[in-house]
Amino acid sequence: MSIEYNINAQQTIEEAFETILHANFLLLKKFEPMALNIENNEGVHQMRVSLRKMRSLLSIFKPIFSKKVTCFLSKDMQYAGLELTKARDLDVYIEEHFQKKELTDTEKVMYKIAKKYQKEEYKKVARLIKSKRFKKFHKSIAHWISSKGWKDDINTEERERLQENILPFAIEVIELYQKRLISLGTDIENLDDKSLHKLRILCKKLRYSTDFFATLFDTKMSLFTDKLKKLQDVLGVLHDQSVIKELHKTLLKGKKNKKLHKFAQKLEMKQKEKSIEIKKLLKMEWEAFIQIKQPWL
Repeated sequence: MSIEYNINAQQTIEEAFETILHANFLLLKKFEPMALNIENNEGVHQMRVSLRKMRSLLSIFKPIFSKKVTCFLSKDMQYAGLELTKARDLDVYIEEHFQKKELTDTEKVMYKIAKKYQKEEYKKVARLIKSKRFKKFHKSIAHWISSKGWKDDINTEERERLQENILPFAIEVIELYQKRLISLGTDIENLDDKSLHKLRILCKKLRYSTDFFATLFDTKMSLFTDKLKKLQDVLGVLHDQSVIKELHKTLLKGKKNKKLHKFAQKLEMKQKEKSIEIKKLLKMEWEAFIQIKQPWL
């Protein structure tokens, strides 16, 4: 679900920050009830996205807000996001591998195991949403936004910067992430899995930045974002290989059924083969991305 934040070039840095943070907080609240329903996995997904975007926003504004201003929120956002991760991984796993009409006997057993773990993870999601810590986080961020609490612990220079125009700041942020991304991906064909994972995270941060500030550049940003999204999708498929391996470790822990282990190995091999094919696309998508015109120039 994409949001258009309607930031305009006449706004201050503070106004843009408040608008983006508030929009994602409202989205988080909107999807919380849905996240309690195991039959609708959009709730958990959108909660994770909202939390990641809010954390990314706090990171983007580090040049203005020191860590002490935002760390109390960032820690709770990170904690909540991690609590949602396994539920989301199981949602994707079940959706991708067990939605066909006819399942073999082995697939039925594995599906039953996955659904059992999924149910347990959704119980954890429910406990998270109903927990004192999460409710306190809700109140804290709502109050922080309404009272402009970020002003409490910043100095005069930082307060003055908040009143500057958003456009130069947005360009500064996007250029910074883009340069870091290009620097890390210079020898993209020879990057190891760890470096590709870092590249994926940087790609995501740049994508969030372009989403936040897209309306400052009219329609010029759409082509840039489209190329960035394609690159991000390719890197995401490569990351899925490690996710499925870790998931199988959990699902098959203590299980001695050889057919289940063979089935898991078969899925992992398919994912590996898919990753090999995707890697052939990686350089092509990378070249397309680095050659795209920068909409802020």
